[in-house]
Amino acid sequence: AAAVCGVAGSLALLAGAAASALVNGAVRVTLLTPLAVAAALCLLYAVFALYRGAAVQGVALLVPVCALAEYLILLYRADAFDPVLARTCVELLAVAALTFSALERAAFAFRNGSPRVFLPACAMSVVLALCAAAEGGGFARLALFLGGALVEAGFLLAAEFGDDP
Repeated sequence: AAAVCGVAGSLALLAGAAASALVNGAVRVTLLTPLAVAAALCLLYAVFALYRGAAVQGVALLVPVCALAEYLILLYRADAFDPVLARTCVELLAVAALTFSALERAAFAFRNGSPRVFLPACAMSVVLALCAAAEGGGFARLALFLGGALVEAGFLLAAEFGDDP
């Protein structure tokens, strides 16, 4: 179930990146589009490598962190002029939680991860991503948040930390 969630979420992220590049039938590649595609492909690599029991290169887990951090910055800059914070706070919180969870996941590849930090961050990002997806928007936005929630749920389901404090 964990691998299915991870693969489905990565493919949804890939579809969301492709959909964000297509606007009104024309191709519009922004700065975020190639990084989002690379992040989705790196997540696919990580899921398949972990499913086979192989080690994952730490750099592959840092690409989604960079893509999410860039998306958070662009999202905040686009909505910073809006005086009503309630219109964008769930989306901003969801992207921030996804970024933090991806960063904590990448920390495990560098032998610096903490289950006490990762598990609540991962669970919180699933909930916030589903809330942001429920707010609606275009297909790209829906695919991003549903894909993010599925990826986080997959890693949450696959987490095995044993009895270490």
